[in-house]
Amino acid sequence: MVFFAAIIFATLPIMFKSLSSELTPTEDKGAFLAIGSAPSNERRLCTSGDGTVSKILTDTDEVQFAMTISGVLSTNQSLNVVTLKDRKDRSRSQAQVLAELNAKAKGIPEVSVSGFAFPEIETGETRATDWFCD
Repeated sequence: MVFFAAIIFATLPIMFKSLSSELTPTEDKGAFLAIGSAPSNERRLCTSGDGTVSKILTDTDEVQFAMTISGVLSTNQSLNVVTLKDRKDRSRSQAQVLAELNAKAKGIPEVSVSGFAFPEIETGETRATDWFCD
């Protein structure tokens, strides 16, 4: 019994090094959200001129659909819902597209945009398609 316990404790460091540091592995779900905010006198979150978040998203090859909803959470914020093309039809992963969006959005003066993926763990909420399908 003591010998068995010693073997278990001796192998623990090796087992911990082989485990990933994440709770769950990142998953390419093909969709993400981006939340933007700007000063109250700034209109670049909701217009489609050069340098806006909408323009950055529509100019990205991997983006299939992008929708910007202005005034979400407060009048100077926006919510961007983005879906990507199928994984086989794009050359970059969701994480790479998100990294590009976040990097390009930093170049828009006085605007803060943060793109993030949906959670990896199912929390029991229903998908939007479940609302419309029987």
